[in-house]
This record gives sequence, C-alpha cells and structure tokens, in this order.
Amino acid sequence: MRILPIVNENDTVATHEIRFGDNDRLAALVARLIRADALVLLSDIDCLYTAPPEQPSARPIERVAFGEDLGAFEFGSVVVNSVGTGGAATKVSAARLAASFGIGTLVTSADLVAQALSGEAVGTWFDPNPAPVESTLTGALHLASQTAAAGAGASPAG
Repeated sequence: MRILPIVNENDTVATHEIRFGDNDRLAALVARLIRADALVLLSDIDCLYTAPPEQPSARPIERVAFGEDLGAFEFGSVVVNSVGTGGAATKVSAARLAASFGIGTLVTSADLVAQALSGEAVGTWFDPNPAPVESTLTGALHLASQTAAAGAGASPAG
C-alpha cells in the first residue's frame, strides 16, 4: 500500500449542523472518494461477535458476505465513552457502506493492526460488492444516509 489515510471527525471538520455521524462512516466515504482497495476500521475488540463479547453465547464473526443479513445478531447501539462515539453497530454500518462501494473492509482491534496489514487472518472481513455501481460523491452521500436509516442488520441495498 502506498497510502494509508487516517480520518478522524472532530471539532475542526464537524459542527452541529454538518456531521457525518461518526468516524467510521466518514472513513467509508473517504475510502470511496479515493477509490481505496480496502478499508480497515479499528476498534477495541479483535472482531465482531454475534452478541456482546462478554456474553457466553457470543461467537466471533470472521467473514460477512456482501448483502448477508445480520439481523439475527446483536451489535448493540451507538455508545459514547472516553474513547469516542461508536460501537459495533457503527462499525457494521460503515463496513456495509464501504462494501457497497466495492471496498473490502476489515474490522479489528488496534492491537492487531500490524497483523492485519501483513495479511494475517484477523478480525471480521466484509466482502466487497462484486458489481458496485459507479456513483458521484453526492450519490455516495445519499447511500450513506440510506444505510444509516436501515441500521446495522439490513443490507444497504434493501
């Protein structure tokens, strides 16, 4: 890789009137804008789980096929903590958005970034759309708003 953009929505790019919603969504949109080959979303957990990771029934999710229904899984809601605004639900939503643009997306822990960038099988991989529709940035922003309205479980396409 020749370029690794790091995107962070903060007070210099966000106001109450103009917000992308979260850093993950902003990263997905920037990945689309620069036509990235892949997107890595970092978290404080090693991968996504079928339920909150502290629950005994939680199982790791290694791969999500494009358009796969995740409605049966429990990703929780958006949370605000000392690290930032987000949570698994925002990761899923942003990963689905990037995948819809044809960008494979990995969700993993910041502690595993070296392994991820060296190609090791870590985290949760979202397969890219095999036939993404070429769109304008305006179209991408519209799709982002549809994905946000659909929530984490539903596919952005429907």
